Amino acid sequence: HETLNSIEIELQLYTLKVSLSINTYRFMKGLNMSTQLENETQELLGKVVQDFTGAIATRMCAIGIDLGLFVDLAENGASTSQEIADRKSYQERYIREWVYGTHKVGYLNFDKETRKASLSKAAINVLVSKGEKFSQQGAFKLINNMLLPYDELLSSFKEGGGVNFEDYRSGLWEGLDLTGCTRYRSFLVTDWTDKIPEITEKLLCNLRYFICPICYKKRSISCTSG
Repeated sequence: HETLNSIEIELQLYTLKVSLSINTYRFMKGLNMSTQLENETQELLGKVVQDFTGAIATRMCAIGIDLGLFVDLAENGASTSQEIADRKSYQERYIREWVYGTHKVGYLNFDKETRKASLSKAAINVLVSKGEKFSQQGAFKLINNMLLPYDELLSSFKEGGGVNFEDYRSGLWEGLDLTGCTRYRSFLVTDWTDKIPEITEKLLCNLRYFICPICYKKRSISCTSG
């Protein structure tokens, strides 16, 4: 079994190539790069690799959410890629790469002896729960789908006009709904309204009344006409 997936290998090779190219350039041109500039360049390269990893992690998590892979692991516990593929009727080869990649970016546990992947309780809170305080399902769907109409975005830079709503996939709106659900359910009443006393007072005042379904008039809560 391979312990390195193609994504990790590509990242390592890219980092190595960049490092070698800088050293070769300095040697061939006879440049005396200052220590400060060298440190700044190395620091920026570290950010490049970090951003690459983040971009890949977003796509890996979006795949796990959209294909129900995280839910499957949460419901069935530690599993091999073959076991996941059999339960979901997916291609094992791709599930295996997904397991390796998602583990390497820190969202899956992976046992090299048993070849089984699993989710921690914290990961279940973030990746599986819907609308709960720590849920990030919607955020991953939102970010992943925001990046998809890329050609249309380039065209907007050249010709103006922006990106039409129709150019975005349904996953963008699903992501917005999920993130909104998380915010409103977990923070609206317990956190946000307390910071705006006048809003709280108005809400409490309106709760004392309702529109009567019979006479369609504003009635007190104590009204028994309905």
